[in-house]
Amino acid sequence: MTARPEQAGVPDRPSPRLRALHIFTLCAFAFTEPTLAALSRQTVFLHDQEIGWSEFAAVLCVLMLGLPSCCALLDWVTVRYARRFSGRGRNAVLFVLSGLVLLSLLRPCARIEFAGIEHRAWLISSAIALPGAWLFAHHYERLGGLRHWLTVSALGVVVFPLSFVWQIERTRQADSREDSRRQTYVPNPVPVVMIVFDEFSGTSLMDERLQIDARNFPNFARLASQSTWYRQSSTVHPRTDVAVPAILSGQFPATPRGPVEANYPGNLLQTIHASGAYDMAVFEPITRLCPESMSHERPVISSSRARRAANLIQTLAVVYPRLILPGDTPIPFPAIPKPWFGMRSTPLVSAQHLTTGLFHYQHARERDVQQDHLLSCLRRSDRPLFAFFHIMLPHFPWEYLPSGRHYIDGEYSSGSAPLEGLGDLGENWPADAAAVLRNEHRYLLQVGYTDRFIGRVLDQLQESGLLDRCLLIVTADHGVSFRPGRSRRVPDAENIADILSVPLFIKRPGQTIGAIDDRNVESVDLYPTIAEELHIQLAEPIDGLPVSQDVRRPRKTLYFENRMTVVEPAIPQLEAAVLRRVRSFDSGSREHLPRSATSRPDWHGRAVSEVATIEEPPPGDSTLVISSPYAENGGDLTALLIAGFVTGNSSSTASPEIVLAAGGIICDSYQTLRATHNSFSCLIPESVVQSAPMKIELFLVKPDEANGTKLVRQRWWMLQPAK
Repeated sequence: MTARPEQAGVPDRPSPRLRALHIFTLCAFAFTEPTLAALSRQTVFLHDQEIGWSEFAAVLCVLMLGLPSCCALLDWVTVRYARRFSGRGRNAVLFVLSGLVLLSLLRPCARIEFAGIEHRAWLISSAIALPGAWLFAHHYERLGGLRHWLTVSALGVVVFPLSFVWQIERTRQADSREDSRRQTYVPNPVPVVMIVFDEFSGTSLMDERLQIDARNFPNFARLASQSTWYRQSSTVHPRTDVAVPAILSGQFPATPRGPVEANYPGNLLQTIHASGAYDMAVFEPITRLCPESMSHERPVISSSRARRAANLIQTLAVVYPRLILPGDTPIPFPAIPKPWFGMRSTPLVSAQHLTTGLFHYQHARERDVQQDHLLSCLRRSDRPLFAFFHIMLPHFPWEYLPSGRHYIDGEYSSGSAPLEGLGDLGENWPADAAAVLRNEHRYLLQVGYTDRFIGRVLDQLQESGLLDRCLLIVTADHGVSFRPGRSRRVPDAENIADILSVPLFIKRPGQTIGAIDDRNVESVDLYPTIAEELHIQLAEPIDGLPVSQDVRRPRKTLYFENRMTVVEPAIPQLEAAVLRRVRSFDSGSREHLPRSATSRPDWHGRAVSEVATIEEPPPGDSTLVISSPYAENGGDLTALLIAGFVTGNSSSTASPEIVLAAGGIICDSYQTLRATHNSFSCLIPESVVQSAPMKIELFLVKPDEANGTKLVRQRWWMLQPAK
């Protein structure tokens, strides 16, 4: 008997219909699941853009039908065309789709850093995904079990969209509930001023005696002298979009919820608004927990549903590569539209003259304008004032000096992450201690700027007669850490004190004497504390406890990435964290960098000509300093920060070294990092800025065994004095 072709070694190929089903399955895992999962998490984006079922239906049609049908058609064409080449390339579409699926699966693991390897996460992911995709495509027609698995997994074609629809519908039903807006009676409507800073560790304010560092932060010391400072106060989550809702709801973030009003019925802002007893001024740059009816401005949204659907699909197309590829992928993808992050396309301008209402400023834009706007709201009126002010201070980008000077030129921004930051979000610090100290130095300068703002708030409250009458609360959503080789925001055993600790000052009406309270207080305790002061009876039980209650929780709780960490009621290693910072910045003056943050501290304060020979770069020299977008040599310089990268030095064993001089005197020196593409950032001390223009020079250090060290001048500007 003659054997059938497939029995003689020819694969038993699936029917065209089954093959098309498998294409739909791979598309569901490659496109539908990551895209819908990301979209369901962007609750602020969906809220602000007023995305409805028409827009969702358009997205589902594209993901469930459009993309899979195009892939199936392309696969059919590829199979037919491959016959001319003895079947080679017939599974090209399967190869691409399975590769995308593998990249999506590897994406959560692509945050591991390997110092000294450029595009490390991208290279590792590609090294795994490409061979894996080839094996899948090669064995697709040879292994019946593989095809059977694809057939069973076809349930994802329906399950993923149904899960998304269920999540959206649950949120929309919660948004339509009326009980979250029930009338509230406030028996004791005292004025309330609540300021929530961002990315602000409580350890930053302490000196070696664990007291407020009055020398560097005199206004926080002034606040502490007339309020109760809760020294062991802690956050419950290290992410703003979770930590702020925990503050406003008094609930632990045990389950993930988007930061919108529908997910937090009965929160503090809803309750105060429902009372009708207050003139409210609410600044919410990140969350959306305040009733939108208070807003004087609405985002510009296309009235056409078709246009809104097209904009949504375009946004998802731009976002998608970031969902499956590592953050260090060397491909210049288009920028994600700002509304995706809950940001306005343009800064809020027309409502700045108003003193009541809901205001959504861009996150870290125009922070000086935001402060001025709040100060204008702190005034006496016919009804008591309720002011909630969340501001991204001293959050990155660090760009303000304690004097109030903005030291970054014009529209230049240092980006969404520090130049020396590693990982997808730039939140992982390199192992180089000097690089981390330089960032911590700029952070502490911005804490000084935050201290200046607190002084302005106290002065304004005093002038308006509200200081003695109001309930004043000053706190932060979460802390921040500066430890070499650790994360800025992700807690671990070494940095937990920096991230867990947050400042908390509560000044009750009539309080004039300061006190320190070391009991266990967490951020969820603020809502019930306010409710107690106003004598409000909350309709539903919450997790928080008023700070006046003597019996406290026996442990602190920190939630992160679906994990719950329980720690002692006294913040672990708090004193050690404070002493580490005090020892690192032992000079007393915060203007100048610590010696350990510089590469040649013995050069500082000396004339350039004393320490090295000065040379001009030879024509065509491949070593090039790419600096911030300032003028060319001899142009005017108005900023104090010089930042950028050094290129063309890959052949050298040592990373490039930068020297900065002002008026011929060296004021900074820095060994750049290969792990961060030889980035550098040098801050000119404000004290060197004189009334007359000053020459600022940037050099590269060139060791020369025969003639000693040489300094090759790369850029020079004329620094203009502050106006």
